[in-house]
Amino acid sequence: MQNNSEKPLVRMYVMDNPFCNRNITCYLFILETRKEFCITLEEHAFGSDIVLCLFLSFGLIDTDDNHFILNDVMTNSTIVLKKNDSDLIVDKGFLFMKEKCFVYEDEYNYFEYEHFLDIKKEYKSKEKNRKRYLSKLSMDEIPLQLGDYYNQHLHVCLDKGFNYQIYFLIERYAAKIAEGKWEKTGNKLLLHDTFLECDFVYLIESDYLYSIYAPNDLNETDRYSLGIMYPFIMR
Repeated sequence: MQNNSEKPLVRMYVMDNPFCNRNITCYLFILETRKEFCITLEEHAFGSDIVLCLFLSFGLIDTDDNHFILNDVMTNSTIVLKKNDSDLIVDKGFLFMKEKCFVYEDEYNYFEYEHFLDIKKEYKSKEKNRKRYLSKLSMDEIPLQLGDYYNQHLHVCLDKGFNYQIYFLIERYAAKIAEGKWEKTGNKLLLHDTFLECDFVYLIESDYLYSIYAPNDLNETDRYSLGIMYPFIMR
């Protein structure tokens, strides 16, 4: 839990309908006082008050005269937003953010996900886990089984053409957040993302992937299990 003695000034921005014909909204929360941010994907179930909230990105903020630079804890990448009056235009971001903007909506003196997300604590936890996973990296070559790996709502799909997709499965809808080419280097899997201009990094285990620098929902395990298996193995 965050230290409540430092009350945040929180600005909320909205990207409506980032996925065509779906009732999914992307929210950006900027915690001015703490220089932190959080991006969520939220789906409002039709005819219900139930909201599915997925934490896409969070971390620390750098700024210059014209931009917010969002340093994402999970992917070790940066999202760059250009200031445009009160709104923010995406210069660099996830696939679905291309040529879109976050529209300023409101500001608050509290962060509604205060009790779920302690960004500094999450950063330390992620770093600790990364070091632990890397220290256990096998020196023996492990074959990579192609297919669809999943972690709760998040999926990583690898095909024989060296193409990948990362998507949230929301009510049977695949909300794609990344795509590109993959590469196996020893027992590491690199997914090249041209939109964020970075590589997502996973460790390969038998029928599992462990995320090192990659999108992941909050508080979910770093382990991705093999769901749908394709009849191809990369050695």
